[in-house]
Amino acid sequence: MSNWTNKCLVASTAITILVGPLIGQTAADAVRISSNETGFGARALAMGSAYTAIANDFSAIYWNPAGLATIPVGGMFAEGLGNTLTNNITYLGASNNVTDQNKRLGAIGLVTALPTVRGSFVIGVGINKLASYDNYLDFSGFSSVDNGLEFTFEEDGQHVLYPFNSNVLRSEEVRSIGGVDQISLGIGVAMSPRTVAGLSVSTVGAREEYRFIFGQTDSENRYTAFPADFHRYLVTQDLSLEGTATRIRGGIMSAISPKLKIGATVALPSTFEITEQHYLEEELTFDDESTTDSTIAGYWEYRVRTPLSMDVGAAFTGPALTISATARLKDWASTQFDLKDLPASTPLREELEAENRILSSDYRTTVELRSGAEYVLRVRGMAFSFRGGYTLIPSPLRIPDEDRNYFTGGIAISPTQQFIINLSYLTTMWERSSSDQYTPSGTVESLTKATIVVNARLRF
Repeated sequence: MSNWTNKCLVASTAITILVGPLIGQTAADAVRISSNETGFGARALAMGSAYTAIANDFSAIYWNPAGLATIPVGGMFAEGLGNTLTNNITYLGASNNVTDQNKRLGAIGLVTALPTVRGSFVIGVGINKLASYDNYLDFSGFSSVDNGLEFTFEEDGQHVLYPFNSNVLRSEEVRSIGGVDQISLGIGVAMSPRTVAGLSVSTVGAREEYRFIFGQTDSENRYTAFPADFHRYLVTQDLSLEGTATRIRGGIMSAISPKLKIGATVALPSTFEITEQHYLEEELTFDDESTTDSTIAGYWEYRVRTPLSMDVGAAFTGPALTISATARLKDWASTQFDLKDLPASTPLREELEAENRILSSDYRTTVELRSGAEYVLRVRGMAFSFRGGYTLIPSPLRIPDEDRNYFTGGIAISPTQQFIINLSYLTTMWERSSSDQYTPSGTVESLTKATIVVNARLRF
């Protein structure tokens, strides 16, 4: 049958279905570039990221660059992190549990305090990770649900459709790795004995490697009539994304009293220059083991403007106990595809204009809430710190999806005033439902993400 197949197989509906995602981007893609930022710094993360009013190490370059001015001397900062994502997937009544683990460099930085006549002038420079795109989905099961898959053959000069759409064994695997990193230069300056200010300029890079694999097999040998004696259909889609942007963040921190501090930051909108490479491969196998295949490749460039972000925070610091809180405001509706260099009346421009309308209508302004506490115990010249916190990140959709709740904790050991080791733990759980053209019955997923962060700080 193989020679006949090579001549007469014209196209599959799967190619038609996938051409849309292959040539366009969605509002959700634009939002995802700058969403779910966890930031960095083991102390900050252990305290629920409520760090706007108390940032006092290299991670201030992200949380509040004014905090750099509170560092009395120079120092080095190094951090590593490990993520574990566990996904319990229910598909057609059956459950499957999958786990994905990744270890990465979280941050490395250098801070130096320059001599001044009075006050302080501190410079910080380094690299760090802001967010993770890691995702993993893997399931399979026998399905009688019609997914509309069919193939076209030419018979006697006419195109005839043959379905391969139900009572088959289906499997799907989706994996995404990557995230958002930044290289930053920051300065902190003492404006008065009680007030410090700072500014950081960062080159932000987003990178993602995405793979989608779907397989459908005639496991019960129901499709046997020539020419539609299908055995297996396999589609693989790969996407590589790279994006860069410049981000400017300014901040201020002031001591209202010896025990009470307040802080605020503004991160200006930034525009990501995105490049994507797509590759799609299909293969159809028949009962006699003959095959036919096709491929599609594409390369696209576009720009996405991310929203302004504002943080305000306050902290109470006693002899041993510190309590802090921060609120972060983001107007997700201001996320937009930049269309100024796209020719008018082209399919790509019209598609992105439609996505911009979705961004304006379906997304909203959110307020993220962060709170944390730290207790310091001093024993024979050593200091032990115990930390905990909570973060609420609302859904950016006007019709809310599930909010994300982070529970955090950590400890620190400081054998001397110059050296400290921090260990932090973050965990979040959420659920989601998803389906696609190949698996219309969909899945229900229960996800748990745990992150361990370890860093060391040396002052000199």
